[in-house]
Amino acid sequence: MQTQLKLTAALRANDDNKALELEAAANAQGRGHAREWANGLAEIASVVEFSRGLVESIVIDAATFVAHADEIFQRAPIRYVVLKDVGDHLAAVLGLPHLAQLVWLSFGGDRTHPIGDSGMQKLAACGSLENLRVLDITFQSVTRRGLEALCASPVLRSLVCVELAGNEFSSPIEEIDTDWASGRDVAESLRLPELGQELEAKYGPLAWLHPVTRLAHRPPRFEEL
Repeated sequence: MQTQLKLTAALRANDDNKALELEAAANAQGRGHAREWANGLAEIASVVEFSRGLVESIVIDAATFVAHADEIFQRAPIRYVVLKDVGDHLAAVLGLPHLAQLVWLSFGGDRTHPIGDSGMQKLAACGSLENLRVLDITFQSVTRRGLEALCASPVLRSLVCVELAGNEFSSPIEEIDTDWASGRDVAESLRLPELGQELEAKYGPLAWLHPVTRLAHRPPRFEEL
C-alpha cells in the first residue's frame, strides 16, 4: 500500500519518471494481494483496479451496479465507474445517491446500449453528479441536442474532461499539434474549434473544452483527480 501511496503522490506532482518506477512496483504488489485488497468486489464487478491499496475503480454492468450499490460503496471508496449494458437501467443508476462519490463516470465501453440525447439530458440533470470531474460518453449516439444539454447543465460544473469521440457532431474540444520529432506540443498551434467557440459564446466558459490548457495529462490520470 505504501508503494501505491507514493505512486499517487508522484502522479499528483507530475513526476513521470518516478511514477513509472513506482507503477511497476505497485503492479507487482497488486498481483500478489489483489484478492485480499479487492475486499469481495472481484465477485461483483468484472474488473477492479487499485489506487492507494484500495479499490477505487470498477467495471460493472448497470443492473449489477444498481442491485449491489450499497454493498459496493461500503466495501471500497469507489470513485471511478465504467458501466456496461446500461439499456433501460440508466434512470435507476442516476437515482443512486452513491454517485456523489464519483469523480469519473464512463459509458464509453457500451456501444450496444448508447444513452443517446435522452440519456444525456438525464445525466445533465442528475444532482448526484455534481462532483464529477471526467465523463466518457464516446460512441453514445449523442447529437448536438445532447451536447447542448451537457453545456447548459447546472450540475456538471466540475467537469475538467469529457470524452466525446464517435458521436454525431464534430469535436468542440481544444486541439494542439504535436511535434513529430520531440513529441512536444506546438504552442502556437493551439486552437478551439468553431463548435467550441459557439458553445462558449452561448453557455459561457466550459473548463472541459480546454484540456490542453488546463490539464497536465490528456485525459487526466485517475490519481490526479
